[in-house]
Formats: sequence, C-alpha cells, structure tokens
Amino acid sequence: MGAACPDCRRGFLLAGFALGGFLLCGVFAARAGQPAREWQPAVRDYPWSFPRDHWAHDRSRTEWWYFVGVLETRHGRELAWQFTLFRTGLIATPTPEAASPWAARHALMGHAVVADLDSGERVFSQVVHREAPGLGAAGRFPEPEILAVAGPAGTASDWSLRLEDGTFRLRAADRGAEMAIRLTLTPTRPPVFHGEAGYSEKSPGGGASNYYSLTRMEAAGELTLGGVTGTGRGWGWMDREFGAGWLAPDQTGWDWFALSLDDGRDLMLYLLRREDGSLSHADGTLLEADHTALRVPGARVEVTDTWTPPRRIARNDEAARPYPAGWRIEIPAAGARHSMVLQVRPLLADQENRRGPDQTGPDIPYWEGAVEVLPGSPGSPAGVGFVELTGYRRPMTLRALGGW
Repeated sequence: MGAACPDCRRGFLLAGFALGGFLLCGVFAARAGQPAREWQPAVRDYPWSFPRDHWAHDRSRTEWWYFVGVLETRHGRELAWQFTLFRTGLIATPTPEAASPWAARHALMGHAVVADLDSGERVFSQVVHREAPGLGAAGRFPEPEILAVAGPAGTASDWSLRLEDGTFRLRAADRGAEMAIRLTLTPTRPPVFHGEAGYSEKSPGGGASNYYSLTRMEAAGELTLGGVTGTGRGWGWMDREFGAGWLAPDQTGWDWFALSLDDGRDLMLYLLRREDGSLSHADGTLLEADHTALRVPGARVEVTDTWTPPRRIARNDEAARPYPAGWRIEIPAAGARHSMVLQVRPLLADQENRRGPDQTGPDIPYWEGAVEVLPGSPGSPAGVGFVELTGYRRPMTLRALGGW
C-alpha cells in the first residue's frame, strides 16, 4: 500500500468525506436551506495555518476529525479501523450564562470501529456528550489535546485526539464491546486542499466547507477486538472539514471515496445525491505522487454490485434501498496525464455502522468500509481505500436525525 505499506493489499481509507472525510454524519451537517447566520461559513481564500488549523474552530457550527486506516499486526491479522470525532455548535453568540464551564455551547460525538478483514468480526462504538467538565472539551492551540470526550458507560478512559511533535495520537475504548484503539499517526505528505484551495462547494445555494486531507500517514500502535490486542504498523488517512452549512434541502446522502493507489497517487471523490437517487453534485481531488493536486469534477462512477442489510436490522421507517457494493470509477485525462479506470470492491460486505441497543445518541446507519482497488483498464493502478455511504437506509434530514 504505497510507501507506507507496499505489500498491503487490503483497505483502509476514507472519509468524510466524511460521517469523511466528507464524513459522515449528517447529524452534524447543517443544511444550506436552514441558514445559521450567527456561525462562520466556509471562507474562500481561507488563510490556512498549520498546525493551528488541526485544532477546533469555535466559530464554525460543524466540524470533524475523520481518521481511517489499516493495521497489520505482528501475528498477521489485518485490522481495519475508524476513529472520528465530531463537534457541532449549539450557542453561536456567547452570553453571560454561556461563560460558565457548565454551559453546553457545543455537542461532541465520537465513532470508533475495529474490523478483522479475514474473519469478518467487526465492532462499532458511539459516544455523545455535551461539552462540559468531565464529559468533553475542545483543546486550545498550542496545547497538545485537540479534542476529548468521555468514553461509553463502564469505560474509564476518554476518547481523545492529541498532536505532539507532529504526530497524532488517537485513543478510544469500549470496555463492554471489548474494543480499543491506541494509535499514533505521522503525516508523510503535506495537507491536500479540496475544491478551490480548500473551499469545497457542496450545493448550488452556496453551501460549502473548508476541507483538507492528510493522506498516507504512517500508523503504529495497538487495536483490540474481541478482547484480543494486536500490535503492528500500517497507514491512515485524515479528513478535516469545518463550516456553517453545506447540504441543500433536496440532498439526502452522499457516496465518498478515499483511495491510495500503488503508483503513489491518492484520490478523494464524493457524490451528493437527491432523494430519488439522482446525482446532485460531485467533485474530487487527485493527488499526484509529487504532491500536485488536480481537481477531477468530471469523474464517472458506475455501481457494479449492491448489498442489502439483513431484514433483522432494518426499521419500519427505513427505505429498503440497498447500498452500492462495487464501483467502476473512470477518471478522465487531466492536462497531459492519461485517464484511468478503477474497479473498487468492499473487503467485507457488512461494514455498516449502526447504533447498538446499549449505545446512546442518534441512530444514523451508514456504511463505512475498507475496499480494494483493481485496475479497470491497461495502465491503471491497483490500490486500497475506504468508502462511506450515507442516506440509503434513512435520508440525512433533520427529521430523520430525531431533532438534533
């Protein structure tokens, strides 16, 4: 898998697109049809500053830190993982009452997944808290902690994201689910900015986010699944988005791809869908091996297979629409570079994140999974990646989100 994992043929990546990468989680996606004038919208020609912009942006209503990857343990297990932290603003303009440390100015959510790509065993965990002492807080640059939120009931340790000496440190655990993530991720490439220098349009009405990624990060550490801990190395991908609102009223979900190719290139691609399944908006970025970023809005994506969740996990209010489970992606030639065709397929069929019976917070099923990339035409590369699919079992609307 590229420079970080040259022999790894199985996938990690995302996104946010993120939940994202674009990300996922519609729970935190303010919609362009419901303006939040008090919040800072995405900014054209945003004055990026690193490492500062890895920390929280209090004036943005919505933001997330989206990590995915694959770890190969010393005993040969290949474990895919996801670690995502979300922050959504509740009070835009501070009041005297909001100055109290107990005032809930923000809501915080975390998603964590560990999956064995050989056995198919997979665990998803979710935490949701308001920002308050003992529950969760966003750090302030330059202190190492970026964000922390209390773990699930019965789990003593927080879920946290820290940046120290240029290395991200991820920690999450769910004692009841016998799952844990303890990883360090070190960037090997500079940030890649999506859209126009990091201003990523999502809807015709001006909806947009400020959006960047860190691809091909070197990952090391421990993952626990089923009470068994594996130590190893691998790679990861980080997606970051922040802004005030970007989904249009008729946009109900998205497909997001984050792919690392064996020829040294990385591809981020997203498709926003309407309720009838038609394409509303699409964009993407192809990062060349020399770090040149090319915009690829003309990519064509064809679904080649589908997967339907088992009837036992479906709800009465959910549509029976299946998830895509295979894709043919055609990237047209950009400048003097050749076009390419990629065949993408999941490494596990059921990689749907769905809230368990003992978990709190919104119930928003979405598919987030490791994939492999095969050449679809002569000269096209293979690779690995992650795909995120939202809005298939339930539209990403405020009504569906239960009032969040």
